[in-house]
Amino acid sequence: MVYSLVEEILMRENMTPHSFPYLEILNNLDIGIALFDAEGNYLFVNTELVNWRNIPMLEFLKMNVHDFLNILDVCVFDLVKKKNHRVSRLQYYKNKDHVDSKRRLRVVTGTPIFDENGKIKYVIRSSASEAEKNWWKALIL
Repeated sequence: MVYSLVEEILMRENMTPHSFPYLEILNNLDIGIALFDAEGNYLFVNTELVNWRNIPMLEFLKMNVHDFLNILDVCVFDLVKKKNHRVSRLQYYKNKDHVDSKRRLRVVTGTPIFDENGKIKYVIRSSASEAEKNWWKALIL
């Protein structure tokens, strides 16, 4: 349901993440949510993701997913683009400000949204929260 709500905002003219009527809901989920355009530019991040990365939302909106390649072991966005369908992976990442820090593990899912021609228009990425991470890790491993 979150995915269709995020897609709805993009279909509305002149909408920003701050005017999205369900922003409060998205910002109170305990999973990190990011929305990218077809080139990997951030269009939306929720509060959980802002808190994990300690990067203000407006800074995220100036960034591209590939700006984080030096701290990720796999780019789920790139896998979604390559496979043209939803991808879920365990992903190791480091703190952006401390690239020598210990790697952390999380479950990441990337989901494509297609245009009328079947081309990827957007990719939504969800990441399990710190609390859920251990549950997912135990379940998958």
